[in-house]
Amino acid sequence: MWLHLDDKRMIEREVGAARWFKDEPEMGMFRFGRELGLMCRALARVLKKGGRAAVVMADGAAGVEPMYADEMLADAAKGADLKVVARASQVRAVFDDDSMEAFAKRPKREHVVVLGKR
Repeated sequence: MWLHLDDKRMIEREVGAARWFKDEPEMGMFRFGRELGLMCRALARVLKKGGRAAVVMADGAAGVEPMYADEMLADAAKGADLKVVARASQVRAVFDDDSMEAFAKRPKREHVVVLGKR
């Protein structure tokens, strides 16, 4: 229960849920990429030309493989007639062993990415 609402649908449709990556990290990464593409196409469908949408998301890990959210979002946007018009990032704490390994060379970050309709 969340905000006194049934959260079942929200949980089922969560984009990038950590539980996707536990047993099969590669399938989780594939699903996440696909869902980013679907999200970008949905944004492109509802934005007017020149319209903007801000997306807040953090880097993640598929097992010990880093997933850089800003780069994945930029790639997904290209396929949806969107472009990155601004972005800001900050370093984010890492708490689990897999993420510590995944982000040993480059820090984990949280991003605000502004997408624009072409």
